[in-house]
Order: sequence, then structure tokens, then C-alpha cells
Amino acid sequence: SCGIEPILNRCYSDLYETPKARIKPQPIARGYIARPACKFDRLHLIGYIYLYDVAACGVFGHRSKKDRRASVTNAPTEYKGQPMAQTATQRLHRAKASKRVILQSDFAGIRAGSSMFVATPKIVDDFVNQLPVGRFISMPELRADLAIENDCDATCPVSTAIFLRVVAEAALEQLEAGAAIQDITPFWRVVAPGDKVSSRLPIDQQWLQQRREEEFASSD
Repeated sequence: SCGIEPILNRCYSDLYETPKARIKPQPIARGYIARPACKFDRLHLIGYIYLYDVAACGVFGHRSKKDRRASVTNAPTEYKGQPMAQTATQRLHRAKASKRVILQSDFAGIRAGSSMFVATPKIVDDFVNQLPVGRFISMPELRADLAIENDCDATCPVSTAIFLRVVAEAALEQLEAGAAIQDITPFWRVVAPGDKVSSRLPIDQQWLQQRREEEFASSD
């Protein structure tokens, strides 16, 4: 213990006459922060804590938000299972299984009782890579093809859009790292200029249109 309990006990005896006005310190992160019963109590209690060596005992006291944030972020963080992925490439290759669910209620235009396929980023990536040069499909067509391949009535529109964005961002990361344009996933065969997915990508819409025009010309 850093010694804050005795100081708070002295605060109780000096400032309060009834137990209802007392404060109970609650552990948060690396120290204690007091939660007083009213603003008047807070002013008196802060005066006691301020005189204490907050740097030595790790009490929050009057430290700035920046210092408090640093004390929390500097503490080691433990993750359960896999560590949190930071890049699209890591999210693309994260171990994840697809699912087939029966909807209990209507969802995103899919009626209750329908079987819905929930893909993974890797499944979407493999599907896009199988599209021949010069063939462009829309998001509804992608979902319909995935549903047929997996014997379902529909494919989840929400997760599929998210996974397609992960595929596109991973391809852009590879391109930025020096990969050739022909060696990355041709996400422009599904992501069209002006749609919702393309508007969230860090690319120019003209660059996306140029990729499609080049493929269309080479396929003739």
C-alpha cells in the first residue's frame, strides 16, 4: 500500500461528523481516486491529497488528464486469445470461421427464417481473386454468389461490406509496400467508384476508375 488509507482516515475524522458524508476510495488503474458525497467535500479532500506526495504513491490527485492517460497506457495490457490486429493485412489473415445462421427476425432486408451465410475476410479475398480479368460485379452479386456457393438463402450484407473493405485496404497496404499491381487482390472488380466501400478507402476515385478501364480494354 502507498499510504493513502491513513491519510483518508484522517480526512474522515477532521472533515466529517456523520458516516453518511464519508467517502470511500475506489481503486482505479494504478492509484486511488476519491469519490466525495458533494462538491463541498471534494474541495476539502483535494486540499489534503494535494499536500500528499502524489508522485510517490501514484494517487491521481491534481495530475493532468495527459499524465493520467499516460499512467494507464504505460501499464502492460493483457489480451485474451489473439492480440488486437492493427493493420488490414493482419485482420485479413486473422483466424476466423464462417457461420451459417437461421434468422429469428428480419435483418437488413432478409426475412426471418432464412438461412444467412456470414463469410470471413479471407473468403471474400479468395472470391475476388477468382474473378477473371475484365469481369466486374456489384456487391449484391457478390453476396448472391457466396450464398449459392454455401447453400444459403442470403449472405450477410453488413459483414460482407466490412470484409470487402478489409480486402481492399490490405491490397493497398501491399501496393504501398512495393508490390506490383498485378500481384495484389483486384478489389476494383467489386468495389466501384462512388459506392460506399470506395468512399471509405484512402484512394482517389479516378485511380479506381482507371484500373477498371485498363482491365476492360485488356479483356477485349
